[in-house]
Amino acid sequence: MKDLNVIIIGAGMGGLATALALQRVGISATVYEAAPELSEVGAGLTISSNATHALEYCGLGSYMAEHGDTPRQGALLHYRTGKTLTQPRIGRDYKAKFGAQYYLIHRADLHNGMVDHLQSLAPGSIVLDH
Repeated sequence: MKDLNVIIIGAGMGGLATALALQRVGISATVYEAAPELSEVGAGLTISSNATHALEYCGLGSYMAEHGDTPRQGALLHYRTGKTLTQPRIGRDYKAKFGAQYYLIHRADLHNGMVDHLQSLAPGSIVLDH
């Protein structure tokens, strides 16, 4: 299996996460992106413990700790009235309960971190304008 060279179409979050996970287990991956350049797209992301576990596996744990924000408390609002239904505690309690941190991060920041990490592991593994 390690002789494989996987081709991934799309340098979005899913494509980059797939390439990083494959690199982690020693499988070469090349990501092909139609856009001529990678640019800032999107808004804020909520990264719960399951996603944090996956990002840590891909080697982005320290990046998330440095660039992500860990809120102390969240809020669930009623979609129609805006009334606060509950305010769960997050912070340290969240990591102790679920085994990984809860983060808020701008999509472009996470995307840039994923691109930089993949290129540091496998230079030339992202091919643009294809």
